[in-house]
Amino acid sequence: MSIVFVVREPGLAELRVPAEPGTTFGRHPRNTCVLRDPAVGTWQSRVAERDGQLVLEDMGGRNGTRVEDGPLLRQGQCAALREGLRFRLGGTVLEVSAGLGGDPAKDTEPRSHDDPGTDSPYLRTIVESEVRAGAAADASGRFDRILERLRPRLVVYDGPRSRIHDIEGTEVGIGRGDTEIRLENLSVSSLHARVAFDGKLGRFFLEDLESANGTFMTDGALAPGRRRELFPDTHLRFGEVDALWVSDSHGDEPVPPERRKRALSLVARDGDVSREQCRRAEADAVVQGRHPGEILVLRGLVSARAWASAHQRAGLLGSSDTIEIRRGWLVLALFLVAVAVTSILIFRGD
Repeated sequence: MSIVFVVREPGLAELRVPAEPGTTFGRHPRNTCVLRDPAVGTWQSRVAERDGQLVLEDMGGRNGTRVEDGPLLRQGQCAALREGLRFRLGGTVLEVSAGLGGDPAKDTEPRSHDDPGTDSPYLRTIVESEVRAGAAADASGRFDRILERLRPRLVVYDGPRSRIHDIEGTEVGIGRGDTEIRLENLSVSSLHARVAFDGKLGRFFLEDLESANGTFMTDGALAPGRRRELFPDTHLRFGEVDALWVSDSHGDEPVPPERRKRALSLVARDGDVSREQCRRAEADAVVQGRHPGEILVLRGLVSARAWASAHQRAGLLGSSDTIEIRRGWLVLALFLVAVAVTSILIFRGD
């Protein structure tokens, strides 16, 4: 006799999912059972085996996994499965039930009023995936063009584990577990944060997933579940791991190459790196299709925070033409002050 979960999601017909080690529940399309409930985490819960017994383990979802009439499970906590036990994932209920043997599909109720008669236990997941694929078909070309223009990437500095992660999807998980960007540092949670693309705005956002040690952007902590927009050359921190968010454009506006040149001059002037190291970074950046700042951060020569600060200051300086104009106005102002002071002294002498 097999054990299954009877999944009751608000507004949808019941779904039967075998309770097998490795079965996962959540909103991410790579889950075994994909849920649409917005109160459910991207990777909410999973079935595991502990001491020969099947358990449901919370994977760090924002609202936890509630054992009905029992405790609220948080990341890493689990409860043994027994017939009739119910779990709540947001507004979704998972009830443990003894299967009738054979293929669970034989006992599956119709998925919806429009169900054509197929009795696959994964019908809803399959149909939703097909609908998503069809709906995204027209948008995929646009996303590819935006991705080509922005070339977003995350430069992670974590000693020998440092690397540059190119962002290639509309939703990218960051954490120590089974995520698209995996960080091995113990200060990072299994599901720590995620980067998500907003198709309407054409921009990327960062969201903390109730991590244990927090997600930080430009020295400020992100409130769990509240996303913040990512700007080019922004300093990020996941637990104790520093990172730099890089993109070639912000929306439709390219990052001026001269701004990063000024930032490079600033870090050299501040004494963070030598002129020779800057020249080498510039040469390697051309070969690798990067910019000097991310090369310096990757090598640990400049911190992500220092580069982000220099990049911000470089933006305040403006273009070289603007600098010359400001310099001219400054010279004129100093000349007028000198004339005024001289006139006052002459007047007083008389």
